[in-house]
Amino acid sequence: MHAHPPLDTQLHERIRQLAKVELHLHLEGSISPETLLDLAKKHQFTIPAKFATPDLVRSHYSRYKDFRDFVNIFILGVNCLKTPEDFYLVMKQLGARLASQNVLYAEVTWTPQFYLLRPCGLDSILRVLNQARREIETELGIRVRWIPDLIRNFPKPAPKVTQWLIQQMRRGDSGIVALGLGGPEYAHPASNFELIFQAARECGLPANPHAGENDGPISVRNTLHCLQPRRIGHGVRASEDPELMALLRTQRTHLEVCLSSNIQLGIYADFEQHPLRTLLDAGCELSLHTDDPVLFQTSLNQEYQYALEYCGMHWNELLQSINAALNASYLDESTKRILQKELSRNSMV
Repeated sequence: MHAHPPLDTQLHERIRQLAKVELHLHLEGSISPETLLDLAKKHQFTIPAKFATPDLVRSHYSRYKDFRDFVNIFILGVNCLKTPEDFYLVMKQLGARLASQNVLYAEVTWTPQFYLLRPCGLDSILRVLNQARREIETELGIRVRWIPDLIRNFPKPAPKVTQWLIQQMRRGDSGIVALGLGGPEYAHPASNFELIFQAARECGLPANPHAGENDGPISVRNTLHCLQPRRIGHGVRASEDPELMALLRTQRTHLEVCLSSNIQLGIYADFEQHPLRTLLDAGCELSLHTDDPVLFQTSLNQEYQYALEYCGMHWNELLQSINAALNASYLDESTKRILQKELSRNSMV
């Protein structure tokens, strides 16, 4: 088990006051243990005895043997999302979590192909997610957009899901801003999805894949070449290849770095060994995110603090990374300008 290190309370308060942007956040990884069990009971879904109470569920978070072990627990949440009302509930709860972190804008990833066989259908799921999205903006002042993703090791549904996403985008105000790609990288290269992402890009849906997490620099190179993304989820294994870091810097490919995720999944032994400082020194553009905040028992406040206290990031670099996240977002330029004014107050914190 990777224990979270102690944090300086004065620094934590300073970080709490910062306005923030969250670009790498999975809806399915934000379901609280209490909600997970409530949904399981509602749908008479049998949860293994070792997850019988919220505390027992929580005790298994951050104790993952490997990526597969993590996915098995991630899927528990997926299996409990059955009806549109369930999606509405977890999104509203995520909105409250974002508000507690002083997040101004979030791009939330969710995985439509998990729900292709749900009787309610994907249209109904997206409809209630957008209802929650609009309420979160009205009630909390937080803007939210969607990055639905495909799964590397289950490519068969990808064309169907992508066509559905393109249709939704054409209807307007879908909230969909990019097409993601997740799942295990090794033996499942991005090149398998090149034509699908090309078709999506031609319809105005940019690529926002995960890469360089549980596979090395070659996965990042393959993803850059085949999918032509402006951003990469994780990308931290690029630190093993100076030429690749130079390429990322030159192309201004933005990296969404998730420190706790990388530690909890065993990519690095602890925060001190994380290559965040290496990436910064190489001039890579990056920002910090939570990935699956409940499953990694973290928050954006904590991620910022780990970066400052244990990974060698400086305060001004943190502020620059928040601005870089907004610039790298898929928001329209006029909305970016509005939010940039709010972020400018961070210099006074």
